[in-house]
Amino acid sequence: MNDSSLLNVLAAAVVAFLLGAGAVWLYQHAAIRDAGPDGSDLQSQMMRRKSDAMQELLDAVLVGRLERVPARIDRLEQYAGVIDGFLATDMYARQGEAWKAALADLRAAAAADDWPAVREATLAVERACLDCHQLLLARGR
Repeated sequence: MNDSSLLNVLAAAVVAFLLGAGAVWLYQHAAIRDAGPDGSDLQSQMMRRKSDAMQELLDAVLVGRLERVPARIDRLEQYAGVIDGFLATDMYARQGEAWKAALADLRAAAAADDWPAVREATLAVERACLDCHQLLLARGR
């Protein structure tokens, strides 16, 4: 085998490895099939994950662990970023502004250990979620 053939085989092996690693990453991070009847498409999966992250945020507030709130908000924003970047509709983007503002208010209230503001901001986050999903359901998604 000459040097040119060896380089071609090596290049093909590297490309095959990278394609395989990319497929594994995509399966693990973008196309995992979540359990449940609504887990059949990527948008449903991301919304389920966003809902789970919202529950974790609410749990942190309910047990008084405000130091956990920023990490929970970061996770929510991460899932929202995926939806915004790939799956969002114009309506979702418009409704998301109230949600993002409420999250910013909650982050600030938790950092200040301001319980009345934490309560109001948490309710505003939940209200923004409910408002958006009510519109999605009315439109038939």
